[in-house]
Amino acid sequence: MTLGQTRVPGVARFTKARLSRAWYLIFAAWLALLLLPDEPSWSKLMMLRPHGKSGTERYRREKHISQLAERDPLTALYNRRALEVRAPRLLDAASPARPDALLLIDIDNFKLVNDLHGHTAGDRLLVALGEMIRSAPPDGALTARLGGDEFAILLGSASNERILELGSALRDRFHQAASQDFATPEAVTLSIGATLFDHPPSSLAALIEQGDTALYASKRGGRDSIRLLDQTLASAEPQRVR
Repeated sequence: MTLGQTRVPGVARFTKARLSRAWYLIFAAWLALLLLPDEPSWSKLMMLRPHGKSGTERYRREKHISQLAERDPLTALYNRRALEVRAPRLLDAASPARPDALLLIDIDNFKLVNDLHGHTAGDRLLVALGEMIRSAPPDGALTARLGGDEFAILLGSASNERILELGSALRDRFHQAASQDFATPEAVTLSIGATLFDHPPSSLAALIEQGDTALYASKRGGRDSIRLLDQTLASAEPQRVR
């Protein structure tokens, strides 16, 4: 038997003993990690520690951050980006049997509130209007703050009567609240531009552009009114309602 052959069993026994001790050390380290507190500093150690709880907490944090990202921080309504993401579901469902509508809402003389009572008062008024807009439409409608003092409501299964009823109720509630809380030389009211449509528009941006046309017509016509553009008619003529 050669020298190399006589040394093989010894090497094998040595290697086996070293591996056995290594597995004991790995098991002991894993057991120790199990007993560590579940904190971010420890959760980053290796991949031996189970991450079920920390993974759930991370998922909840990410979901919460995602929800915050789609909400207007002042009014908690959807922001414009979130409206763009959710609007296609309603827009694509528009049909002659089930028309949809977009209402654009803008505060008249809002600058007077900021100038005379301060920006905190202006924020309070925006929050109050946001609460009215959130509670006014039926379930399934989308409500959003587009920016500044401009808001939007996207309605499914709409009609001229429904639009005018909703818009008039909002105007009355808002005017009453604004006049009670903030004295101004000119009335702080709402102008509303609405579009009724029975075919899916090319995009939400195109629909908002049509709503802006109706809104500006309301502003030019004296404010504190609703201007309705009925796109379901062969000849769509704006209707003004005070």
